[in-house]
Amino acid sequence: MAEVSDELTEIAEAVFDVARVLAAEFERAAAGIGLTKQQALVLRALPEPRTMAELAAIVGVDPSNLSDVVARLEELRLVVRRSAATDRRVRMVTLTAAGRRAVQRFLDDLVGATKLARLDAGQRRQLRDLLSLLRS
Repeated sequence: MAEVSDELTEIAEAVFDVARVLAAEFERAAAGIGLTKQQALVLRALPEPRTMAELAAIVGVDPSNLSDVVARLEELRLVVRRSAATDRRVRMVTLTAAGRRAVQRFLDDLVGATKLARLDAGQRRQLRDLLSLLRS
């Protein structure tokens, strides 16, 4: 039983190490297009328009903190906020064309520079499938 425990500890430590490396690569890619990590997280969470509450939940921040991030993204003309058609009190956040281009530049840089790019197609599929099992 100690062998299994040692093996699981080793795997967990490796996963945490990889997560730290990926987080650093994420921040570097965000900085490469002039964004903070938080701003990049918000842009990535907008493949479709979302309410401020939905966005806060996805990004994992308090809605009051998200307001400043979204305001800065608006100043950069990467997102727009509008009232929802069904309820004028609800604010929807939507990517602009410039925001979509920024997300694409960010992803191109992140994917191209990440250590995950070292994996061949079969290894990427295998890793994706294993991570899927751990996420559910």
